[in-house]
Amino acid sequence: MTIRPTRDELLKPLPGERWTYVRKLNLVFGIHLRIITTDEAIAAHELSRDELNEWLRNYARFGAEGLRLTSPGLKRAS
Repeated sequence: MTIRPTRDELLKPLPGERWTYVRKLNLVFGIHLRIITTDEAIAAHELSRDELNEWLRNYARFGAEGLRLTSPGLKRAS
């Protein structure tokens, strides 16, 4: 991805690829820059609203390093 990810890059699912710090950071930046909405991110990547909200909260509270935190109790949407 680029420094400022494009809408297409942000909405392209990568099946089977883990949610690394960099992937989370790009998605959160895309939402903060209003390139995509939270609803679009959830739909494109099959995330739960709780999972994405946790990433957004961690970013707001701890900055980029907050995206390195994990909560094992949260699961992806089925």
